[in-house]
Amino acid sequence: MEDFPTVHQELNRKALEAAENLVRSYEQGRILEGQLTVGLTAIWDAVSGFLTPDVREVFEKLPTRPERSVRDLRLLHDGRGQAAIVSRRAGGTKVTAISLKIGPVKKFDTAEKADPELAAKRRFDGLLDHLKAKGFEEI
Repeated sequence: MEDFPTVHQELNRKALEAAENLVRSYEQGRILEGQLTVGLTAIWDAVSGFLTPDVREVFEKLPTRPERSVRDLRLLHDGRGQAAIVSRRAGGTKVTAISLKIGPVKKFDTAEKADPELAAKRRFDGLLDHLKAKGFEEI
C-alpha cells in the first residue's frame, strides 16, 4: 500500500513552495516588493492556523512588510505604447525602475556611497532625465 501525505503535510509543503516561488520571483525582478508582501500575507492569512510550528516559524521570518513608504513615484509614457515607473523610498538608498513593456525591474542601491540618500535622489533624477530624453513624459 502506498503512503500518501497527510493534509497537514501537504498544506505545509504547498505553503512553503508558494512562498519560495514568490521570494524567487522578487529576487529575479519579476514582481515588486508590494506584490511579494501581498502574496506572502495572503498565504499566511489563509493557512497560518493549520501549519506546523516549524513551518510557521519559517513564515514568521519572511519579509512581509515594506521597509518604508515610497517617497517619490513617477509614471511616464512615450505616447507610443511604452510606459515606465521610477520610485524611491523615503530616507532610503534604493531606486527602482520598471519598463512596463520592454524588460525586467532595474534596482539600484546606493548604500555604499558617502551620502546614500543624496546618491539615491541623484540616481532617481538621472533616470527621469534619461527617460525624458528618450521621449517619455510624466503622466
